[in-house]
Amino acid sequence: MRGAIYSRVSTEIQDYGKQTDELKDYAARNDIEVKVSGFKDDRTEFKKLEKLTKNDIDIILVWELSRLSRRSIFIQQTVKNFANKGICIFTKKEGLYTLNDDGTENKNAMFT
Repeated sequence: MRGAIYSRVSTEIQDYGKQTDELKDYAARNDIEVKVSGFKDDRTEFKKLEKLTKNDIDIILVWELSRLSRRSIFIQQTVKNFANKGICIFTKKEGLYTLNDDGTENKNAMFT
């Protein structure tokens, strides 16, 4: 499986270390080859992530849902956009997968 890590912090005094280290560990334990990583406090890296397709990655690893956005409508749109591409989003803190193993939407996730 191929994945991307997306880490984001809210302030300049925070750092990505804990998020990215735990996501890299998770990827290694679950045989996910990390192809792309985004670590920025601006949205430039997220824009790059949005351009990826199923040919590039199978899963996006994020520390928690709020790293995608603090606005629920944006989270819903993001989840739907990646689901339509067949790309799952995994949030480590919440332990949520947006897609099931068969590629269908995870209806147990609160944002689908």
